Amino acid sequence: MLHIATTAEERLTGAEVRACLEEALRTHGTATLLVSSFADQLVAQKELSAYPALSLGVTVTTPVAWTKERWEVWGDGTHVVEPLARTIAVQRAIAQAPQSLSRGVSLNAGTVQLLSSLVREALPWLPLDPADEPNELACHEAGLTNAEVGVVALAGEYARIIHQAGYVEESEAMARVTQTMAAGLVGPGPMCVAGLGEASRATRELLADLACTGELTIVAQRGNDAALEGQRSSIELVEEGVVSRGGSVTQEKGATSGPLANSGRAPELQNLVKSIFGTETGVAPTGAVELLAPAGPLAEAELVASRVVELAKSGAHEVVVVAADPARAWRELSPKLFSRGVTCEAELSSRVDQLEAGRAFLEFASSVAQLSELAASWPAPEESPEGELVVLGDMTWWPPRALADFLRQDIAHVPTERAVSLDRAWRADRLLTPADVLVTLQNPKATSAPVAAATRELLRGRVGSAASKLLAPYLQDGEAMPADLVPSETTLELVPVAPEHNRLEDERAIGVLDAVLGIAGTLKELGITADPEVPAHVSLSTLVELCAQAMAQTSVIVRPGAWAGDGACRCRIYGRARAAGLAPLSADVLVSCSMTSTEWPVATGDDVLSALLERLGIEPKSNPAAHERSVFCRMLRVPRTKLIVERCGVDASGSPCYPAVMLTEVLSCYGKAAAAKDKGMPVWVRGEGQADANLSTTGHGMNVLGRNDPSPAGSISGANAALVVVPPTGRVDLVEGKPLLSASQIESYLECPYKWFSLRRLRLQDSDAGFGPMEMGTFAHRVLEVTHSRLLAEARERAGIGEGDHLDPWVMLPGSRVLEDDAAGLSHAHEVLLAEFEEHLRHQSLRQGKRSRYQAFVPHNSADEAQLEQLRHDLESALDYEAGLFVGFEPRFFEWDFGTQDQPVEYAGAWICGTIDRVDVDAHQQAVVIDYKHKGPNGFAKEYGVTPVHAAADAPQGEADEQRAAPYGLPRRVQSLIYGQVVRRMHPELKVRAAVYLGTRGSHAVGGAILGNSIDRVLGSHAPARDSSLSAYVVSDSDPYGIEGEHGMEAYLDATEAAIAEKVAQLLAGNVEANPLDAAACSFCPVMNCERRLS
Repeated sequence: MLHIATTAEERLTGAEVRACLEEALRTHGTATLLVSSFADQLVAQKELSAYPALSLGVTVTTPVAWTKERWEVWGDGTHVVEPLARTIAVQRAIAQAPQSLSRGVSLNAGTVQLLSSLVREALPWLPLDPADEPNELACHEAGLTNAEVGVVALAGEYARIIHQAGYVEESEAMARVTQTMAAGLVGPGPMCVAGLGEASRATRELLADLACTGELTIVAQRGNDAALEGQRSSIELVEEGVVSRGGSVTQEKGATSGPLANSGRAPELQNLVKSIFGTETGVAPTGAVELLAPAGPLAEAELVASRVVELAKSGAHEVVVVAADPARAWRELSPKLFSRGVTCEAELSSRVDQLEAGRAFLEFASSVAQLSELAASWPAPEESPEGELVVLGDMTWWPPRALADFLRQDIAHVPTERAVSLDRAWRADRLLTPADVLVTLQNPKATSAPVAAATRELLRGRVGSAASKLLAPYLQDGEAMPADLVPSETTLELVPVAPEHNRLEDERAIGVLDAVLGIAGTLKELGITADPEVPAHVSLSTLVELCAQAMAQTSVIVRPGAWAGDGACRCRIYGRARAAGLAPLSADVLVSCSMTSTEWPVATGDDVLSALLERLGIEPKSNPAAHERSVFCRMLRVPRTKLIVERCGVDASGSPCYPAVMLTEVLSCYGKAAAAKDKGMPVWVRGEGQADANLSTTGHGMNVLGRNDPSPAGSISGANAALVVVPPTGRVDLVEGKPLLSASQIESYLECPYKWFSLRRLRLQDSDAGFGPMEMGTFAHRVLEVTHSRLLAEARERAGIGEGDHLDPWVMLPGSRVLEDDAAGLSHAHEVLLAEFEEHLRHQSLRQGKRSRYQAFVPHNSADEAQLEQLRHDLESALDYEAGLFVGFEPRFFEWDFGTQDQPVEYAGAWICGTIDRVDVDAHQQAVVIDYKHKGPNGFAKEYGVTPVHAAADAPQGEADEQRAAPYGLPRRVQSLIYGQVVRRMHPELKVRAAVYLGTRGSHAVGGAILGNSIDRVLGSHAPARDSSLSAYVVSDSDPYGIEGEHGMEAYLDATEAAIAEKVAQLLAGNVEANPLDAAACSFCPVMNCERRLS
């Protein structure tokens, strides 16, 4: 029998509910109270604890929990499926269903959520035959589309999966539990239902069955009809169900709407609860309802916090803040409130895959799965006399950025310095193989003990065990994790610093890993495993993908807190659904934030699930507005003294915000009370102008203690200036007070001192081993070096000069260079170059021992292969091009290293070191210094010529005029000029006649400094046709360039060194202030925020 009673009380356990429970205890010795949710269950239990007569013998539970308990005892031996198992089974059903069954429905997060909700709420009533196949006729009569029939078919596939695994769906158990109990001659006993809202079909069917097999009393609230629309509809449908089963229904007579019996609420709030959503607008403003109107999001947190603190000082002890995004509210409000003496608590729910730890674990597991599969089919290395040749497979995974990101996360327990070093090593190695990475991951000294153990477990197909290895350090109290090494500010030595723990993130990480453990366990129960010892195992990638999909449907709840001490006001931060589950009158103040139309939208009710359930006749047409009214009304019942509503004027982008429907409903209740826009209620406003006060924890702006203009980029003073030129050995002192520099470093400093400092001292460079111009240039250098070296060796051999015999460089040897009129020699040179190209390319993949590797200029894809082929063509054509250059000169020095410890070279007040690509010499002891540049001909002669680079356009006019009037000006590129001076120093018998750059890319070009009377010999057949073009090359034979007693090339090289010496002196003084030569100098500079950047 179904009995329907009504009550005007807001409490779940009002007088009518208690009377019903007392009667059940008196007649049967036991009573059951059914409530809608677990939150309501906690509230009801707390309320009943105040009545000794009801503290024993009364069970408070939910319909779902009651069903599960009875099904385990009286069911058919199956178990009610848990949410996690449901999600995984749904994923499996969609993934394994043939196209003919799913009818185009694909596996994605939205489909998984739709099907999970459908089977949970309605599986017993779907048009499925006994074999769980869709009833086509019933589907057609219901007007389902082809895709919707596919969804029904997938529900049947899901049913087969769980039934075979020994599970039953929640809705199936609720529809059958009373029958199974009756078969065991067990009755449900007298039951009472309180707080009934919008009930699902499964809940309604259960209540109807309970009423027909026993005694069921539903205590319905009366009062605000609009807010209780869901309750009214559910009770009517339960009544229909009881009548259709032949049961009887009785209703309490004379139950009419009356005043709400809650004297503990402020009168204005009481009137608001009664009037909202109605047609009457007679609420008088008395100050119990306030409006907060921050100008925008930057002012929102401070306005809310300051008002909460004021109320706490006025005597408020319990405050509830309701936010659309509780995590953001906690992040912004808790520091402000705690610093001002208010205790803060929150309940934060997040999807596992959206948390930092969840993303990191998925990156780790997915990467290990991918690498393990690649390693299984990776080509074996080839053995050679020089060592092991690495053969590469698919390199799209390189570099393993996802793994590097994982190692930087707290969940990996790897010191930051170690993770960064490992990332750098991986990204610098183009010969890296999947097996190399997996071996490194399993080395606890290279990563961490938890990562090593977790990797081994993943390779065994055990995702849950891997998660447990990463979880263990969080649960082991007192275990010291590896410390990071950071420089001490006083001694500059590396000192260990223990990692700083974020308790909230630690709790989230624990929740994530615990969820992964649960997912892995459920997969195993469903017979899904990647353990290779199990015959029907799936791949590790498949298992990880299933875990990822399950994680997207799983949430982690954490409850952070910041306690301000005994007696402090307590502020709880909740989402709307959680706040609606609080007991009436359980807080002094409720602050409803984010009341804009975008942050609190009202659904339209035309979603796929609602439409499908309606067409199948399982549920009536959904009413989202009624749901939102119910939630908001329950929120309004929480505060005793004050309700505060808040909305921003504009959003983060500056677009105007509009009030949410519920805020409009509140304001409409005051329509007759005041004509003003704010309806006469107190309004608090705050602008975004005071950014420092809005962002501070205290709410006060910063006190200005003084002013100081920021130093320009690169400005260094005091003792720190001496550290600018620390030698590579790391010592602060300099040998004879001179720094050790290279020609390229000097050239970089001349472009911009701060660029030099950033690239050469701070080493702000990309760690990736690239396949671009820089790497190609290095490779081209080597191939050209060994090609010309071999041609010289062959010429010596033909001349009968032994390998160890002395040969003056000015002794000419036929065949030691390429010539335009020597077709046979040029053809042979091509053969030598191509052979050396292939041999050097082979050497790139050579591994000589465990750690020794070459440059690893290795192509990874078809684009790299195309670039490699272009480089081969460029080097061949470079031989043809240089056959017309350097007439009468022959190559004699290749990759000539200088500035070694045994043979130091001084230049411009510094010790200089480097490698000269090539020096050609003629029979008259004249030399041409050649530096290869892998660049095309466009603008080559201008960039690498002798034309001075004057002051930047924004320099003072006097400085620019002075530079133009000087007898010498530094050109943009000085590397070959420095090399020319080094040749003079180390080989004074040679007379340098040119210091040039040879472009090895495209159609080639030459640039640099050439003595005027040597132009024809150096440029040969490639001399420009117009005399005006020669100005970029010519060094005048008679010009002293400001050097007394000298002229020509000697004077030019000395003038270059003198000008560079001035710059080196500035470097020694610690001057690295940003001062770009021009816009081109800012190219490839890593300091993107430099205030003097020109491009």
